[in-house]
Amino acid sequence: MAASQNSAVLRPGSGTAPKDSVQNSEIQVQYRTLSIHADSLQKEKEDAKKAANSADPASAIRQIDVHRLAIEEVFTRFSTSPTVGLEDTAVQRRSKDGKNVISKPPTQYWKKALNYIFGGFNFLMWIAFIVTVLSYEPLGEPDPAVFNLGVAVLLLLVIIVSATFYAFVDWHASRIMNSIKNLVAEDASVIRDGKHQTVRARDLVVGDVVTLSMGDRVPADLRLVTVSSDVRFDRSLLTGESDMVPGTLDLTSDNALETRNLALASTFVVQGSCTGVVFAIGDKSVIGRIVAMSGKAQFKLTTVQKEVWFFTKIISTLALGLFALSLIVWAAWLRRSFPGFETASEAIVNSIGCLTAFVPQGLPVCVALSLTIVARRMAKRNVLVKNLATIETLGCMSVLCSDKTGTLTVGKMSVQNVAFIDGEFQVDEIKERFSAAETCNAPLALRALHMVSRLCNGAKFDSASARLPLDERQIKGDATDSAILRFSEGLFVPSIGISTPSLLGSYEKTFEIPFNSRNKWMLTLVQRSAEPKAQAASDADKWMLVKGGPDVLFPKCSSVMKADGSVIPLDSSRRTHLQLLQERWSSEGQRVLALCRRPLHQGKPPARIRRNYI
Repeated sequence: MAASQNSAVLRPGSGTAPKDSVQNSEIQVQYRTLSIHADSLQKEKEDAKKAANSADPASAIRQIDVHRLAIEEVFTRFSTSPTVGLEDTAVQRRSKDGKNVISKPPTQYWKKALNYIFGGFNFLMWIAFIVTVLSYEPLGEPDPAVFNLGVAVLLLLVIIVSATFYAFVDWHASRIMNSIKNLVAEDASVIRDGKHQTVRARDLVVGDVVTLSMGDRVPADLRLVTVSSDVRFDRSLLTGESDMVPGTLDLTSDNALETRNLALASTFVVQGSCTGVVFAIGDKSVIGRIVAMSGKAQFKLTTVQKEVWFFTKIISTLALGLFALSLIVWAAWLRRSFPGFETASEAIVNSIGCLTAFVPQGLPVCVALSLTIVARRMAKRNVLVKNLATIETLGCMSVLCSDKTGTLTVGKMSVQNVAFIDGEFQVDEIKERFSAAETCNAPLALRALHMVSRLCNGAKFDSASARLPLDERQIKGDATDSAILRFSEGLFVPSIGISTPSLLGSYEKTFEIPFNSRNKWMLTLVQRSAEPKAQAASDADKWMLVKGGPDVLFPKCSSVMKADGSVIPLDSSRRTHLQLLQERWSSEGQRVLALCRRPLHQGKPPARIRRNYI
């Protein structure tokens, strides 16, 4: 449009000009217009690069604006395509900007070494050591005392032992924190040259088109360009919140950390699938910026550190004052009044006694040892201590309040109890009492429980860990589904025909509605396969299985199952009984779910699930 307008401005002067001149004028105008456009693009790229390379990590996070762009503008900015992705030449060119790895926070080892050697009371020991060496030579001439040299060696050993201990304590604390690793995924599925490829996550570049599915760890910061309706992310590593965050294509917040159209590195896809364009990798990603900020954070002195430092200053002042006073007394009085009583070397050694006697060299060691013992005890309870000083702060608390359950838990769940209308069972009790083949009093309702929990489940086992024991196998899915999947997979009651392989071989899934926060339930339709195994003939061929919140499903239920497998009407008294059970379990910190099923005799579910249909 700009070229046409400029051409129109030049046309009035072209009435008597030759044809070649007019063409040359148009070519010059078009060239100038394209140059201006190229300059503006170059300026935008420089501004974006400047923001990405900002020295302040917090400022760089605030300057993220890719979530405000439309999807077409995202592909334009990063010169990529939704179907072709990046070409090999573009990947090679952009790979020069660095790998998709998070660097460790920079450590100034020389400062740490100086603190180990001269920190605490060690600087007084150094003063005593230097003065003792001087008292041996040259002040001890012509007959230097070997005792003075021995004192100097002893002081040096004390310094070495103290510095080594300080270094060991610091190394031990940092070794504990090394348990937090693997912030970046190992592999990533990308589209390059129009082909789906699996590459190492460290080889991702800005502009790559990455595809994600359930159970994948997000390998880099992505701007989402396609999402499934049920896609959910686990951001507990970044925010501490255990609730799943849905993914969208539209902007939901100006804050890059809160908007839902971005998938940030180190988070998990717990449900659904999506595609995104990489806009930041490695140290320039949000998690990389956070790691950089954590490395720059300066810890303030705690109460114990302040008291120890104050005590150190008082003792050091007294020790240096008495040392100086002892030398002054010798020089001003003893040396003149009693010339042969004490030489300069002997006076210095005696004064050093005043200096070292006041130094509680074991105090920092005892404090550090006490904190280290506490840190070891906390580590056994899966509490990682980043800095020993925080232990003292924790000990000063009487009440700990938190509004983020994900901060205090590991994000893992397990099934503890199951209940029917007339009985409750603990999972350990079920495994101990009913796993034997000769058991004959197992509750028949466990068959229905096993069927719903195993077939109506959004989680799945990772095939790479199929050979590991059940408790060690990796599961792709959210914490709730993962707990139910692990429970149902391990449930084995041969006396009533409960076997997971037989169940999976007897039914096949025909339809599914994944769980979402709006409905608060998951629905699955299954039908008997061609060759059923280990199922009673009275079982229906097709079932509708539903799992979700009791407050949502109980109003839609008309009957309830007893432990012996019989079905009775769900009247008001039984509803009250179930609600009381739910409240009791919830008060104990347990998440309560209701499992429901209904046979589909006609083969097709209704267009709309009516009340009391389940």
